[in-house]
Amino acid sequence: MTSTKMLQYNYWAKVKEEIDNKYPEFRSRKPYAQNFYNLALGSSLAEISLNINTQNSEIKSQIWIGNNKQLFDYLYEFKDEIELELELELNWKRLDNYKASIIEIVKNIDINNESNWDESIKWQLDIASKLYDAFSDRIKNFN
Repeated sequence: MTSTKMLQYNYWAKVKEEIDNKYPEFRSRKPYAQNFYNLALGSSLAEISLNINTQNSEIKSQIWIGNNKQLFDYLYEFKDEIELELELELNWKRLDNYKASIIEIVKNIDINNESNWDESIKWQLDIASKLYDAFSDRIKNFN
């Protein structure tokens, strides 16, 4: 395994531990050596995806919508309401040339420095929890 793959695996293992201890709304899953870790959102239409980018020194918490532009458009109708509720500005990416769409928030932090992990994991999971609260019922109510 490369050093980046080891870092990814170890980071997600720590995320799993935090979820198990502090975030009951999520069921943790097995960590893998990859740049993302997905969490259930209560619907098969979308999920929460946590991402790390070791090259760009950034982390993300996002709603990942697979191949459903109608769901993205439906949620976008609530953009102002959701962002007010979250007290956050989100990046809304319909990604017309791709199957998936993404609604995300990004933080710059050097994930290669393990001393930043506690801060980055807390940020990602706090945002994920807020995203869950703001999007879960809206996605379930989508027709």
